[in-house]
Amino acid sequence: MLPVKMRTEKRFSVRLQRNSLYIMAFAMKVISQVEAQRKILEEAVSTALELASGKSDGAEVAVSKTTGISVSTRYGEVENVEFNSDGALGITVYHQNRKGSASSTDLSPQAIARTVQAALDIARYTSPDPCAGVADRELLAFDAPDLDLFHPADVSPDEAIELAARAGAGFAKGR
Repeated sequence: MLPVKMRTEKRFSVRLQRNSLYIMAFAMKVISQVEAQRKILEEAVSTALELASGKSDGAEVAVSKTTGISVSTRYGEVENVEFNSDGALGITVYHQNRKGSASSTDLSPQAIARTVQAALDIARYTSPDPCAGVADRELLAFDAPDLDLFHPADVSPDEAIELAARAGAGFAKGR
């Protein structure tokens, strides 16, 4: 299985007193969603690497998935509520000491194929660099520590609006 780093974006974090059963159910739901997304991202990485393998000397692929909610208020009134769910794939290919990079927010197999081809096409027009390429395997880190950076917030849109309004009121009071 390929190592995949995942990042979640959130604009605020709140600790709420809840029934521990509810918290456990929420945590299981989030873990299930993360695992499903992880499989999709790993498939995207595998597809990109397979497509690049026969046409290049090496390749590096990075994927990301970001989900979140952003709420803004102005003078105590809701100004904007935005939900986001974004994914992206970037690939760098190395061919005959030349480097080409391309990215896409579409993770479909067809879009990945076009992205890999774009990176290969770009590499044809770049200057050769004898130092360009994927690092030797013994120099790569396969045992990176878990930094415990994934802490999803269980906040509903209504709670997010309330938090944004309170934050705005506190800011206005401090002026």
